[in-house]
Amino acid sequence: MEQQQQHQEQEESSTQSKKAAKMEAAKLEKQRRQRGFTVQCVLSVAPDVVSLQMVKFATGLSKDSYVDVERIISVPKDPIIGASQQVLKPIDMELSTSRWINFRVEIQVKKLYCISKAVPALAINIEDAARGEIEIEKALQAGKQFVRVNQDTRLNFRVLDLRTPANQGIFRVQCQVENIFRQFLLADGFVGIHTPKAEDSYTHRHLCEFTGLDVEMEIKEHYSEVMDIVDRLFVAMFDSLNEKCQKELEAIGKQYPFEPLKVISLFSHCS
Repeated sequence: MEQQQQHQEQEESSTQSKKAAKMEAAKLEKQRRQRGFTVQCVLSVAPDVVSLQMVKFATGLSKDSYVDVERIISVPKDPIIGASQQVLKPIDMELSTSRWINFRVEIQVKKLYCISKAVPALAINIEDAARGEIEIEKALQAGKQFVRVNQDTRLNFRVLDLRTPANQGIFRVQCQVENIFRQFLLADGFVGIHTPKAEDSYTHRHLCEFTGLDVEMEIKEHYSEVMDIVDRLFVAMFDSLNEKCQKELEAIGKQYPFEPLKVISLFSHCS
């Protein structure tokens, strides 16, 4: 309870984007998005703090406008529907603890500034772009139709498509893969080098830059030495991704469903 009370009093200032809004009397609830995560914001008329004009101003902001707020973080009594943001607090304040509990949070807005107002209708709706094919097909079977954002539209408006939770997660998983790959091999005595590569490409849309991860090593006695490195590398990579990128993998799986990969080391080095 002490942790929850301390968390309720925490004040912050941040810059994020407004996702959606609904108006009821002199109270406004919005969602703000940053890096694929959303949090509920509450703007209520209060003497000397929030005026009715401020609430009306916030209501007039178009979807996905870029805003700056001064806020107080609070813990709502009722569950929040639609927002993803959660705060994790350890049950035991010991740094070594592995037991955690979830607090759903919301933001009580004190001041609101519009940094950049979005056009009323964007080329891509973030919610549409974040919707997976399975969800779209299920909706069709139920007699409901969602907008399907095609690949060419995603590429033409890449700056918007990158804001979906799945794409945010993909970039972070890719970053971790490269980092795990490098750190594992450096610890095993390898050295990193950068080599250029030229190739002919005749694709309709060709991205001329890519990142490749290659390993070259000396075989001292037997090719099983390579098998040992590959075995340990991939097991370490998958274990680390499952540990460090749980939320990112969940976001990717929601739009692009996949079966979680479980691996164990099966290769034992024979000298």
